[in-house]
Order: sequence, then structure tokens, then C-alpha cells
Amino acid sequence: MKDLLDTIKETEEGKTTNEGIVSASRWRKYGNPYKKAADDTPKVVVSNKYDLMKEIRTAMTANGNECSLNHIDVGNIEDFSDLFYDYSLRDFNGDISDWDMKKATNCDRMFCMSQFTGENSDLLGWNMDNVTSAVQMFYKSKFKGDISTWTLPALDMKKSQQFMGGAELAKVRKNWPKKFR
Repeated sequence: MKDLLDTIKETEEGKTTNEGIVSASRWRKYGNPYKKAADDTPKVVVSNKYDLMKEIRTAMTANGNECSLNHIDVGNIEDFSDLFYDYSLRDFNGDISDWDMKKATNCDRMFCMSQFTGENSDLLGWNMDNVTSAVQMFYKSKFKGDISTWTLPALDMKKSQQFMGGAELAKVRKNWPKKFR
């Protein structure tokens, strides 16, 4: 406890501590010790989709539907299925451009029926090379962003026949291999 209090005090003074990482459980238990910190705010590390959903709800409640979620380290999560399809998260339309998606394998219905347009978030930098399933990932969502650089080499097209799920995304797929169009 003393270490955490020292971390909070040092952070309020503008110093980055704890190697820039705070566990999600500490964040929830003790509150956000970094709200006065500079732009190099430490990441909240989440280890599974359910902890991620809790952190997203917390951020949306505190900062609105167009908040940035780039402070959440999702680098250890493989399952992103139904993430923004969840009723309580459907209105999110903020920034997730810095998410580390290289371990993601399941993106089924990730943005299905969500308000996420992608206009506040550049997903071109996402590494989607390990995604094997993306059934209805954008189905009936408001997504209009650019994902034309995604290669999706591991995607099982038999399993993910309705990958895009919306005719409005045809324009971003025109440069993709035929199996994705």
C-alpha cells in the first residue's frame, strides 16, 4: 500500500513511475492516480475481454462516448468477440487507434450494431495478422473508417464469410485479395 501511495504522490508531482503500467484492479480499487499526469499517462493492463469491458465502461462513464481508450493495454487479449456489440458499449465512438492487436484471434461481432464510425480512430496501424475469425465484425455498425491495409492472412474465410457485414465497406476492400471481397 505504501508503494502505491508513493506512486500516486510522485505521479501528482508529474513523475512517471511503475514503468508506466498500472494493473486494472489497482486502478479500480484506488482510483486513477494519473489524472494529473502529462500525456505519457501509464497504461491500464487488462488480461481478458471482461476486464477490458469494465475499463471501457469506466472510461465512457467518466469521459463520454467519444473518449480515448488508448490508455488501456489490450496486448495480451486474444478474444475481442462481441466487445462493442455489448449493449452498454454500443455507443462508443472514440479513439482506439493505439491498441496492440497482434495477439487478437477472435474479432467476431466486435463492432456489430455499434455506433463506432472509425472517424475518431485510425485502425490502419492495427496488426490483424493472427485473426482467424471475424464473423460479422462490422455488421450493421456505423463504421466508415479505412482498413484497406489489413492483410488478415490467418482469417478462415469459411468461418468468416460475413467478415465485413456491410455493403458500405466494399470500397475499403477493393485492394484486398479476392477471398476478402
